[in-house]
Amino acid sequence: MKFPLSTGTSLRGNPIPLQSASTLKLFITGSTVGPIVDSLHNQCLLEYDRAPINIPMNTLFESVPNDIDGTISSSSYLFCSSWFIPLLLGIAYVVLGDILPNLIDRILQQFSFSNSANYEINTKFDGRRSDESKSQKKDTEIYRNKAILAVTTTAMIIKLSEFLQTHPDFTLPILASTVFSNGSSNISNDSVSLFIMMIAAAFQWFLLDGTLTSFATAFIVGIGGPLSELPFVATNFWHYIPSAANYYPLANIDFAFLKQFSDLALSSITGPCYFAVTMDAIALGRWFSCNAEDDDVDLKKGNSNQ
Repeated sequence: MKFPLSTGTSLRGNPIPLQSASTLKLFITGSTVGPIVDSLHNQCLLEYDRAPINIPMNTLFESVPNDIDGTISSSSYLFCSSWFIPLLLGIAYVVLGDILPNLIDRILQQFSFSNSANYEINTKFDGRRSDESKSQKKDTEIYRNKAILAVTTTAMIIKLSEFLQTHPDFTLPILASTVFSNGSSNISNDSVSLFIMMIAAAFQWFLLDGTLTSFATAFIVGIGGPLSELPFVATNFWHYIPSAANYYPLANIDFAFLKQFSDLALSSITGPCYFAVTMDAIALGRWFSCNAEDDDVDLKKGNSNQ
């Protein structure tokens, strides 16, 4: 069966190798927009221990609800992050939006999952007709709109994780239905929340992308992304709060060195969030690269007219 890894410059095109200017744009977007989107659920999942940035709501409002001990409630922060996060997310967006998807696409090409060997947007515009140039401009506009939608829907998915974490009663009807059907239920609230998040992330991929390369990339990152946080949790850059810490990936690993880290806790709900972030990084990478190719077309056209 042939999978649609590539459709040229269409809406569901493949990841495109970036030029240096496009890579810089991807890094800047990841280091600026990334922390803002990431902060949408930070308050209810984790606390930063090194170089934290906490902007409380009282910067905008006079009255701020406090916890019992008199400290500002975590839900009362307008923005929560760390000074390390912009650099980390800038690098992550370059990896997720360019390096990793193109590597996976090349691997899939080796297994003949595509009936087209030319999966990249053609960067050789010599002899391109004027109507083709207009078509390229239109493609860039499509990629831009897709990138904006991808970032917006990713923010919505991350906000959904915050809602599910802070409103556990939302999943009670689903849990009750399983009890009614089976007489008992072994499904936890966390499992239902994770399932809802997975459906939302898959729906985003289906609507905005639909390619095997992007799905494979996001799937791998959805599993490996949370695990990549373990070194940072182990070295006290941040920690997950008890109400969100439900995933102990090293708990059952019988290896002498790793036993000391068996109590490192993550949150399972972050997996689909990594999936969604990968989708918007890929969408941004396509837009920036296609926009760079537009600039090349204009430059070559200008040189030919001189």
